[in-house]
Amino acid sequence: VCYCHDLARAVLYAIGMGAALEASDRDDIDELTSALNKMRTLSIKFARVTALKKACHDSQAQGGIKRELETIRAAITRWNGVYLGLLRNIQLKHHIEYALSSTEKIGVLEHDDNGDAVSMVERNTSDIAPSALEWRLAAESSVLLGKAYEATQLLQGLRTPADQTYVVIFNLWTYCKNAPTKQFQIPCPPAPGSTDVRYVTKHWSELHPSVRKSVELLQTQLFNRFISNGPCVPMMIMMKLNPLMKWPPQWLTEKQVAVAEMHFERRYRAAKRALGLDDPSSPSSSSSSSPSSSSPRACTPVQSPGSLLSYGMRQFDSPVDEEAVDPETAFWTNSHELSASVKCGYMNEIKAGKVQRRKFDMMVFYANGETIKKFPVRSYMFKGVAAAICHEGTSETTFSEAGRHFAKTRTDVNSQTLCQGLMCKSGEKRRPTAA
Repeated sequence: VCYCHDLARAVLYAIGMGAALEASDRDDIDELTSALNKMRTLSIKFARVTALKKACHDSQAQGGIKRELETIRAAITRWNGVYLGLLRNIQLKHHIEYALSSTEKIGVLEHDDNGDAVSMVERNTSDIAPSALEWRLAAESSVLLGKAYEATQLLQGLRTPADQTYVVIFNLWTYCKNAPTKQFQIPCPPAPGSTDVRYVTKHWSELHPSVRKSVELLQTQLFNRFISNGPCVPMMIMMKLNPLMKWPPQWLTEKQVAVAEMHFERRYRAAKRALGLDDPSSPSSSSSSSPSSSSPRACTPVQSPGSLLSYGMRQFDSPVDEEAVDPETAFWTNSHELSASVKCGYMNEIKAGKVQRRKFDMMVFYANGETIKKFPVRSYMFKGVAAAICHEGTSETTFSEAGRHFAKTRTDVNSQTLCQGLMCKSGEKRRPTAA
């Protein structure tokens, strides 16, 4: 499952917008959910109703703001859009309140059961005006949504290497777990004549009970969806292939390390056989070619904390002889030799035409000719794992870019425009004449 999508489901559950939310949990966070829906409705009305939008612009102009801001609309399934929308509402709070007070009634379209607009009716602006409590809940929800948004920004597309994706989720879970001991920066409306949001510090005990419950729900959801299962097999292998990552990480359990060792050993030996580097006379080669070791054993239920460790060790094609380690593994464990080889994996991170820092990139490291010579088996493994783990992020990024380029919302892009846009993006040679 895509980490971004599964994280989105966890957040939607925690803020009361998930379909699988239990009734008991819904009662505890009902006030927070209502406030977030109110903020979303407010953003939509200010974007659609000309009178409200004009009054908001006039208020900003009177306050000396040179470039007027508008509210941000968000789809109901996009919690990150809800978060950005409520931040903008807080940023424009004084101007929104001015617009609501200067406009008594607004026209609202009524829809039938099929979603079609049937008539225009007048409604009081007081119906969409948030209360003081709802403004407070919207601001305090940033305790939860802010960190989740940062995690999503790191996980989407190809911004974070595969060996670090689980770490992002783990850090978010740790943040929620340790929240009762922390202080938080809560956004507040800017000073008159400014658009810079201010912040006040609040302790966990000062937050609204529904906000605290929401953080607890997110912690539970993250544990059930990610932490209890640990990283997936490709991520574990990428962790072991990373020369800068200490193995095993402290945040992996003994059972998870055992499973990772098992899969790494299997793929390592398979890579050696594929490259023709396996010695036919070695015990590992003879045992791997035997019929009994060609198929994995049936997995037995885990009865004790150490049983998975022993089970994982039994699944190796043959016992690992520490005295007969192949040259590549011996070189990999030599910290001095390895540190000299790692230098070829660093690249300059350039922003605004200036070198900000030197950053290690595993793809650069394993694409280097010297690395392939020194670590042929690990380079072969990396190519296989990296190619399989990055395809989803690439397609998601391409589709999102197409949505941003061709229309205000992705639902407005017809199939022909989308296909032509993707063709244009892929290169000039493939561009159709009608594009």
